[in-house]
Amino acid sequence: MLLATLCYNISIILLAVAARAESKIQDRASLTVHVVERASGAWSIGLGFIGWIFELAALTRISVTLARVIYTAGFGLMLMLARWRLGERIQRREAAGILAIALGIVGVGVTSPSISKTTPGVFGWIVLTIIIVPTIFLPAVLQRLLNSPAAYLNAIAAGLGFAASTLYTKGVSDLLSVRSLIPLGLLAIAAGMTSLIAFSDQIRALQDGRATTIVPLVAGLEAVVPIIIASLIFGEKWPAAMAERVLLGGGIMLTTAGMIILAYSSAHLVRG
Repeated sequence: MLLATLCYNISIILLAVAARAESKIQDRASLTVHVVERASGAWSIGLGFIGWIFELAALTRISVTLARVIYTAGFGLMLMLARWRLGERIQRREAAGILAIALGIVGVGVTSPSISKTTPGVFGWIVLTIIIVPTIFLPAVLQRLLNSPAAYLNAIAAGLGFAASTLYTKGVSDLLSVRSLIPLGLLAIAAGMTSLIAFSDQIRALQDGRATTIVPLVAGLEAVVPIIIASLIFGEKWPAAMAERVLLGGGIMLTTAGMIILAYSSAHLVRG
């Protein structure tokens, strides 16, 4: 998962470089095509795919909760890369957010839920899809109603999309051992489609907003949504001891708080 995190963070910076190079293009589909055609965009996609492969392998060995928090650990690296490659300075409040995330990671890491092989049935996946997929498109609807190309709305949509992709990816990893080809194929398609939609939303968000604003919003949703749902549909059980439960819950809350601090701080800074 550490390798996946490294790939994902380098990928996001390259994606921001490509998106901002196409600042005159507003159409979402055209923007995505032009970004992909750029060398930095192509490298971003390649690293993102490699990261997904590493994440898929990791999910066969660790819980969704721990995987998401390890991913969050690379957030500090992303901020440093944003400073170096995009010229986005890290402020004191952002440093406080990074510290909160680091402490949250320690709390979750030492009390991570045990890995579970529980996989929802067909009905479970249908219910999950009905609940989570519409939320992916809700920010776009709000954006049209508000008639405002707010970067944070695209970031929310991207975060929800990547969270959905993570859950479908977990389903794929669970079915690899039983070799159930049809369900495996359907879940793989769902993971790919939600990831593609999220990728498009993320490009649009990075075109208009600071990476240090967009990435916290996306990563926060990616971390929180799978953690909550994993306990409901994948049977990932929290520790029995109350102290460990408090530490785990506190770690998740602290990590999320760090994301909020970083997002709030970055939202008040001018891009670049």
